[in-house]
Amino acid sequence: MILSSGLNYSYFPFERYYDVISPENSAMRWERTATYNLGLDFSLWNYRLSGSLDYYYKNSTDVIGLLSSDPTSGFNSYNANTASIINNGFEMQITSNNILSDRFSWKTQLTGSFNFNKVKEVMTAQPSGVEGLIPLISQIEYVAEKPIGALYAYNYAGLNDKGQPEIIDKNGNRRMVSTSTSGGNSEISIDDMVYMGTTTPKYVLGLNNQFSLRQFDLSFLFMYYGGHVMRTQAPDPYVTNRSFNSEALNYWKESGDETNTDIPGFMVVGDPNYFNAYSKTGYTYAKKFVKNADFIRLRDIVLTYRIKEELSNKFHLSNTMIRFQAQNLFKYTFSDNSIDPDAIDRNSGVRTLPRPTMFSFSLYTNF
Repeated sequence: MILSSGLNYSYFPFERYYDVISPENSAMRWERTATYNLGLDFSLWNYRLSGSLDYYYKNSTDVIGLLSSDPTSGFNSYNANTASIINNGFEMQITSNNILSDRFSWKTQLTGSFNFNKVKEVMTAQPSGVEGLIPLISQIEYVAEKPIGALYAYNYAGLNDKGQPEIIDKNGNRRMVSTSTSGGNSEISIDDMVYMGTTTPKYVLGLNNQFSLRQFDLSFLFMYYGGHVMRTQAPDPYVTNRSFNSEALNYWKESGDETNTDIPGFMVVGDPNYFNAYSKTGYTYAKKFVKNADFIRLRDIVLTYRIKEELSNKFHLSNTMIRFQAQNLFKYTFSDNSIDPDAIDRNSGVRTLPRPTMFSFSLYTNF
């Protein structure tokens, strides 16, 4: 059983209360993982070139997730052993001492991680109750034969003559996601969606160069993340915060506008053209708003000056260094450089504050 607690401020003194997030499940077992590793360490030319290569294979069973339950039990879902997942890939680290001399040295280090995972089997059920009113596309956790973090989207067809958003379903028919008054996912299934990729990077590479000239050291680190996708925020006239996109001004207003825009207009209850918020997800989660999330970032640049020991010892100090560091100076996103993949919810497309450029000045010493 999993509980959450809080304070009820309606009473004085305040009273603590508890909510049952997941009921007891006596059949639930610990997650199990069988791991196999194969590694190789090497060095060449008197350690001018060295590194390591590691391959791994992990088979995880009894992975814990949420499973829908009978609403008459008082709960819409509970924690259970729902999936089996295979993880395999390799990691590498290669170091090259390019130049070695008494006054100057240059060393390069390349690191890489390549991960390929797949959900072997999973127990799922069509959400009901409160979850049944939440877009199914945003509740997908594990999908059999797909990687972790699978992202799905709708094959958006555009607007009809009433300004209502429509998709192409699994049968090739044009329809709304929901035609009921309140909306719900009982009319749609994962088969009506399009698999777009995974939100988890498959490849992570790091390139670090270190230069030393007498008392000065300079290093800079580039990071590359690739093989994944992200959902971006759709232009929406309802958005009034800093995420507002000027394209949203071209929303549907009257019959005929569907020929030059595919942005739904305002939902007016009682209007013959009314559509519910659930139907609008056919547009919000359209596949055209899913983009490649590969990006490169200059993670940091560090300049260090090491004060000579003779001078430090006069002040009863040792290993004294003055360091200047700059972080996040450069970023390039391959699909859209206005987007920071580190500052976006890749499932919903909601942006957060981007990583700021930071500068620091430090003094290190021992005494």
